Amino acid sequence: MHKSIFFKQIFADRWFIWFISISIFVAVALFGYIQHSLVEMGSTAYRGDRTVSRMENSIHVNSPVPNQVVRSPFNIFGEAKGTWFFEASFPIKFLDDDGNVIKIAIATAQSDWMTEDFVPFTSRVDFSVGGSVRGKVVFQKDNPSGLPENDYSYSVPVVFSSE
Repeated sequence: MHKSIFFKQIFADRWFIWFISISIFVAVALFGYIQHSLVEMGSTAYRGDRTVSRMENSIHVNSPVPNQVVRSPFNIFGEAKGTWFFEASFPIKFLDDDGNVIKIAIATAQSDWMTEDFVPFTSRVDFSVGGSVRGKVVFQKDNPSGLPENDYSYSVPVVFSSE
């Protein structure tokens, strides 16, 4: 009788250990798959009134700030990882809420851009709008290859004003 209780306990413990082992394996594999899928999909989320993407940690925009009233001429500045630049520049688009282009400008690196570190950038933009127009400033990672997997952007909502 004593032997059978001993074997039942060992058998139960093995099933429990097997169940826990498989559960941990599935959880780790599922987490890795979800993380990979989010990176492949671009993992864009929203925080308050600004778009937050996987590229947020590779560009810091000091001007404009979210929902700022922007008047022409306007100075843009911040810093981006060197990988955002090609030949020391990357494009910036001013778009209205319907996606119409108000202006396309160029951000210019202010120091050596051939690095993976942050590089300061600036741009001075002249534009014209009638009255006040809600829209966004879109910072686009330069993509000379044209490959969609190398397309990244970061947007800041603003109000364009002629007043």
